[in-house]
Amino acid sequence: IDELPITNAVDLSSIRRHKLGFIFQFHHLLPEFTILENLLIPQMIAHNFSNVPQKDAIDMLEIIGLKNRINHYPNEISGGERQRVAVLRAMVNKPCLILADEPTGNLDRENSQKMLKLMGELKANYQQSFIIATHDQSILDIADRVLYLKDGKIKKEI
Repeated sequence: IDELPITNAVDLSSIRRHKLGFIFQFHHLLPEFTILENLLIPQMIAHNFSNVPQKDAIDMLEIIGLKNRINHYPNEISGGERQRVAVLRAMVNKPCLILADEPTGNLDRENSQKMLKLMGELKANYQQSFIIATHDQSILDIADRVLYLKDGKIKKEI
């Protein structure tokens, strides 16, 4: 990735911290941290817990309409809002590649559409690539390339 070696565990760990973002089907926000603190966790890890810039995280929260919830805890916001924060958490370090597992799987249709719009906008704004594993056909709206898998093999490409 970005011509960096991944030949040992140290290299692989560095790649995971700096070049990859992960979006899971469930948000996995830590309940004892505020929305902002949850969003800053990847930056804290990448910067060895020192001098963590907050501006990008706050700007991203504004994009998704949650800047006013910055000091709220996960149990104080809706499921759709939690998932949007989880998407931002994957993107806050501006990784070149984001791996997403059913990012809309736990959302209702309305929040699913909002999530797809957000991912499309952030993809364009930050020039990040996504690999998304999903059954949600509406993701086709933001995809540049689609691969259909069956039994672990590529069956069709669009």
